[in-house]
Amino acid sequence: MEAQQLSVKVFVDGNPDFDLSTLIPIFHRWIREGTLGDELLIDVADYGHVPNGPGVLIIGHEGHYIMDLEDGELGLQYNRKRDQPGEAQDKIVEALGRCLRACQALETEASVKDTLRFQADRIRIQVANRLLAPNTKETHATYQSVFDRLIARLYDAKPATVTPPSDPRSLYGVHIQADQPLDVQTALQRLA
Repeated sequence: MEAQQLSVKVFVDGNPDFDLSTLIPIFHRWIREGTLGDELLIDVADYGHVPNGPGVLIIGHEGHYIMDLEDGELGLQYNRKRDQPGEAQDKIVEALGRCLRACQALETEASVKDTLRFQADRIRIQVANRLLAPNTKETHATYQSVFDRLIARLYDAKPATVTPPSDPRSLYGVHIQADQPLDVQTALQRLA
């Protein structure tokens, strides 16, 4: 099973009235200071003017970090654009870990920490490659065990709902909604 060009989104708790431009100086500083670790981060782009669009993003060599408003829902998304060797399970855990670490870093930023709280009990994972992972029932059946293991690990074997997209034109992926709240720090500990 191939899992290339992964996209992971962790949603913001609630729907705060948030000015995305607040993130531009934060993201520039993250690039200068290497806040997100070993990735080569290149620049910041502002698409905040696009309704339900990508918002503000950090452009990187291996992937992008995007505070987006897709479907009107604010969240932080990590898009892995370069494939690395390994199993789909490991790649998804690695991408989710990067996204959660960025969420954690944002939650501690002085200018936004009282506004943004991420809920790790609600995530979206997509395989952004329609050739290798078309949005079909067969693809979902192939990935089902990967998501089952992730849910058992991330949500401590508590129930979660896994919903694939209903529109066949959408990228293949799932929305995962756990029955119990989960903060970012606990999620990172469980993934470690």
